[in-house]
Parts: sequence; C-alpha cells; structure tokens
Amino acid sequence: SFALAQLDRRDEAYEVARKQSRDGLHAPYVSLLFSDRRYQDLVDFVDERWPSIAAYADENPGNFFGIGDLAPLAISYQQVDDQENYAVIREIMNERYADLRAQELDNFGLTLSEAMFHGLDGELDLMIDKLDDAVDEGLATIYLLDVLAPMIDPLREDPRVVAIETKMKKRLNENRAYAGLPPLYPGVD
Repeated sequence: SFALAQLDRRDEAYEVARKQSRDGLHAPYVSLLFSDRRYQDLVDFVDERWPSIAAYADENPGNFFGIGDLAPLAISYQQVDDQENYAVIREIMNERYADLRAQELDNFGLTLSEAMFHGLDGELDLMIDKLDDAVDEGLATIYLLDVLAPMIDPLREDPRVVAIETKMKKRLNENRAYAGLPPLYPGVD
C-alpha cells in the first residue's frame, strides 16, 4: 500500500491497506489515515479494534529506532482534542523511550522521537534542533517529516526547516548515487 500511496493511487492504497489490516497487519492502514490527516478516523479505528490503548501499544511494540509506531496515534488524539487518551499514550511512549535510552541505544530514530516529543509539547525550537540532529545522525527519508506534520507544517518556510529538508534530500541523492541510481532531487548538492 505504501508504494501505491507514493504513486498517488490512494483508493488502491486504501483497498490494499484495509486487506492487510483484516489480515492483522495494521500499520499500513494507520499510516495512510495519518498521512491523509484523517485523525478522527485513525482514533476511531484504534478505539473500535482494541480494548485499550495499552492493548494497541502491546500489539505495536516498536523497535530500537524509537517509538514512532505510536506517534501517529498520539498526534491524532492530540489533534481531535482527546486529552485523556493522549495522556495515556504519551505515558506509554515515555516509558518506551526511557527503556530504549536505558539500553544505551543512540540512533536517528530515537533522536527523531525526541523531536516528536518536543513538537507534541509545543517546544518547536527544540523540535527543529532535534530534527536537525537526527539528520546529522543519518536520517535521510523526507516522508518521516510527515510524522511531525501538524507541528512542522506552519514552519515549512522557516530557514532552519528548509535547511533540514535540503540536507535530507542531499543525503538521499548521495545514498542513491552510491547504489548507482539517479537522484530523486536533481540540482540539490
């Protein structure tokens, strides 16, 4: 479904993602709802299928790259002004993040998680700083900015955000060149 969405074939992407969800793979559907900013639909999807946020979190445990699997739901609860459920998922995210840091893990995924925490807390300057750090640590995927969309959209013209996006595009082009592929962003050096 991700490839179909990237090709802007949204109806087909949703059809595939719904089938995947029926088969137990929910992440593609959650990702589509979130990227289309269908926050209430995402909240409804989770609330209708899991008995609790903790049950959803248990089924989506994350990995050593951070707590990004829960970020779309946290942001969605925040966007629909459901502060009670937002507080629950935020506590789960805080616990997971502390567990990962206790393992002395350090990677761009965790730094991106820190950026998201700052964004959720309205600390936009710190969010931008951590996002820049994540890029310096190796983050090179433009679509991950979508995870921060509600917080970063008003800042898209901010010179710091423009510089971050340029660095990400440059790294993507470099990675593609290393693999013998043409650049995705011609003219970005």
